[in-house]
Amino acid sequence: MQKFIFLFASLLLGALFSFSLAQNVSLAGTISDDSGQPLSGAHVFLQGTNIGTATNNQGEYLIQNLEPDTYILNVSFSGVKHVKDSVNITSGLNKHSYQMSESTNNLGEVVVTGTGTPHHLKNAPVPTELISSKAISSVGANDFTELMMALSPSFDFNLGTMGSFMTINGLRNDFIVVLINGRRT
Repeated sequence: MQKFIFLFASLLLGALFSFSLAQNVSLAGTISDDSGQPLSGAHVFLQGTNIGTATNNQGEYLIQNLEPDTYILNVSFSGVKHVKDSVNITSGLNKHSYQMSESTNNLGEVVVTGTGTPHHLKNAPVPTELISSKAISSVGANDFTELMMALSPSFDFNLGTMGSFMTINGLRNDFIVVLINGRRT
């Protein structure tokens, strides 16, 4: 009977120890622009998982309770080039910081509609807004959120930890389709 209790206690302690090690695996770092300024609100997530976060006001991020493995880390921020990096996560704190360069791509004409089927603007069965590239360049917005708030009073954005959540006339993200140059975004 003593052997059974000793074996059970050993297994329980081993499980608790391995659980505590898994709880201490984390990924942290800083996201900044070309000049070294921190990027607040940059999206940092592990591809193929639902694990991610946004950077704080100092451009810092922390993802905790990871399993040791190799992940694809994605970092994105409006106006800068997307970063995709393979990171090997081991026990303890893993640090990966990135300096992101400015994107040279310009946002073209934006068509916002409530349906994915093509219609002429005047015959669209749902509220549809067409925003020309001329209107976009006249606003001089830094990101999509600023652009839409300036050009369309029917849009509203609510910030969350994984980015902005768009609403149009009270409808959530699930009911909105944004097309850029005819391609779903």
